Amino acid sequence: MDFLKYVAKRSHLVGLATATLLLVTSSFVFHYMGQADKLSVLNEGISTCFARVKNSYTAKLLGDGKSLYLSNDFMATTEECFGETLASLNQDFETTLSDTEKILNTVSSDSHWFHQKLVSEEAKMVGAVTVSNYGSRFVTIEENVSKIQSQIEGYKQTVQKKMNAGKAIFIGLILVGMAFMVWETWRKILFSRRRDEIERRALEELNEKGGRTSAAIGALVSEALVVNNFQKTADLFMNFHEDIFTDNIQVDNTGTVKFVTGDDQNSWEQQIEKAWTDSETEDTAAAFTRRGTTSTEPVNCDDVHLDHVLSRVVNLMSSRLFTKGIVMDFDIPEDVYVRAEEEALEQVFYHLLAQNLKGLEQRDGRKNIKISLKKLGGSVLLEMRSNGKEFSNEFIRFESGIGSIQDAPEANAAELEICKEFMNDFGGKVMFENIYSANGNAEGTTIKLLFVSASEKKGSLVDLKRGTKKDILEQINQANENKPLNRDV
Repeated sequence: MDFLKYVAKRSHLVGLATATLLLVTSSFVFHYMGQADKLSVLNEGISTCFARVKNSYTAKLLGDGKSLYLSNDFMATTEECFGETLASLNQDFETTLSDTEKILNTVSSDSHWFHQKLVSEEAKMVGAVTVSNYGSRFVTIEENVSKIQSQIEGYKQTVQKKMNAGKAIFIGLILVGMAFMVWETWRKILFSRRRDEIERRALEELNEKGGRTSAAIGALVSEALVVNNFQKTADLFMNFHEDIFTDNIQVDNTGTVKFVTGDDQNSWEQQIEKAWTDSETEDTAAAFTRRGTTSTEPVNCDDVHLDHVLSRVVNLMSSRLFTKGIVMDFDIPEDVYVRAEEEALEQVFYHLLAQNLKGLEQRDGRKNIKISLKKLGGSVLLEMRSNGKEFSNEFIRFESGIGSIQDAPEANAAELEICKEFMNDFGGKVMFENIYSANGNAEGTTIKLLFVSASEKKGSLVDLKRGTKKDILEQINQANENKPLNRDV
C-alpha cells in the first residue's frame, strides 16, 4: 500500500518514465534490426563475390580461354565486389568484427593474385603442377570465405538475441503502460467518488448546522486534505482544529457558540481578578468620567442578553476568523443583560470585530482577540483586546475631540464613529486605545465599551468618580440601596 501511495503521488513521473523507456527500447530494437539486416546483406555480398571467383576458376579448369568468366572486366568486377564488401564491413562493424575484417582483407588480396595467375603466360601451359597451384590457392580463398561467413552468422545470432530481448522489453513496457493507465483511470474514478462523498457529507453538515458547530468538521476537512495528498497539511489542520474548535469552544443547549480557554473556570477567575487591578479600574472609571460619561435617558432600549448577541456576531464571522487563523478568547458571564437595542448592538459588535480583523491582517505570527467583561455596580465594562495594528494618531486625536475624522487613515473610521453614536444612544460609551510595551512599541489595541446594566435603574451610570475598585463599588452599592429597582422584564 505504501508503494502504491508513493506511485500515485508521482503518477506523472511514472508515466513520463514509461514513455521514455518505450522510446529508448524502440530505438534499441530498431538499431539491432538494422544491424541484422546489414549482416545479412554483407553475408550475401561475400557469397556473391566468392561465386564469381569460383566461376572463373571453373572456366580455367575447363580450358575455356574465351569464357566471359576469364575476361579482365569480369575479374576486375569481382575484385571490386570484395573491395566494396570490405568497405561496408569496415564502416558498420569495425569494432565488433575486426578479426573478420582482417580475413576479408586477405581474401581480397588473394583473389587479386589468383586472377593475375589465371591470365599470366604460365597459366596457358597445361600441366599438373600448374593446375595444382591454382587449386591450393582457390581452396585457401574458399576456407577464408567460410570463416568469414561463419563469424558473420555467429554475430548475427547475437544481434538477433539482443533484438528479441529488446522486443520483449518493449512489449512488456507496453503492457505495463496499459496496466498503469487502467490503474490510474480506476484510481481517478475512486478519487472522484470519494471526493463527491466528502462534498455530500459537507453539504449535509451545512444544511444541518451551518457548518459551524459540528464536531465532524475537523475530521471531514482533514479527510478532504488527505484525499488530495496533503497529509502534512491535514496533520497541521487537525492540531489547529483540536486547539481552536475542541479545546476552546463550547456549545450550550440553544446552539450558541462560546469560546473558552482550556483552563478551568476557577483558574480563569483568579487570572482575571489578578489582571483587573485597582489601578486599571481607577484609570478606566476616571477616563470615562473625563470624556463625559454622564448619561441621558437611553431611548428605545431593552434588556439585551450580551453573550447571545455577541455569539451570534461571532458565528456570522466565524469563517473569516477561522481562515485567518485568529484565536478568540472569551470571558463573558452568561447572565449579563445590558440596556441596548439588539439590532444596533449587533452592528456595534460587527464593526468592532471587523476593525480587529483588519488590524490583525497586518500582523505576523499568532493572532488573537480577547473579549472580557466586568461589572462595575450599575455598569458593565466590555473590553476587546487584540494584538493587531495600532490605531493611527489621527484617529486617536479625533476620538479625543481633537482633529477631524477625514484625517484618520482608517478605512472604516466612519463605521467606528457610527458605533460610538449607537453606544451614546444606549446611554453608554466606547473608547479606543493603543497598547504599548515598556519600551514604547505598539503591541495592539483595546476597545472598551461601557453599558448600563439592565439589572440597575436607568441612568445609574451618572457621576462615575475617580477611585479604587473597592471605593467605587461601595459608593455605587450604597447609592443603589437608597433607590428602588426599576428593571424591565
